[in-house]
Amino acid sequence: MKFEQLQRYLNRDEERPELDLYDAVNALVVILDQEGRIVLFNKASEDVTGYSTAEVLGKLVWDIFLLPEEREPVKRCSMILRVLLVFRFTIIIG
Repeated sequence: MKFEQLQRYLNRDEERPELDLYDAVNALVVILDQEGRIVLFNKASEDVTGYSTAEVLGKLVWDIFLLPEEREPVKRCSMILRVLLVFRFTIIIG
């Protein structure tokens, strides 16, 4: 699911009790789309990191939370995982 689709889902006007659940747990919950963009950032994540949800939504996780020298290896690993997931999915449905 693309960032824009996830964003539309999360911004719907109807009640979303699952979002309340993410804020109720005493754990950091950060959900990313397939590109590594942050689509959900719960209250515990705000409290621990000092970032607000508005500051991080739509941003690439490595641009926010990693040092510049750590970014490229994480991006490469992310790309490899995406390829493996697509390959696995293709085998399962193919």
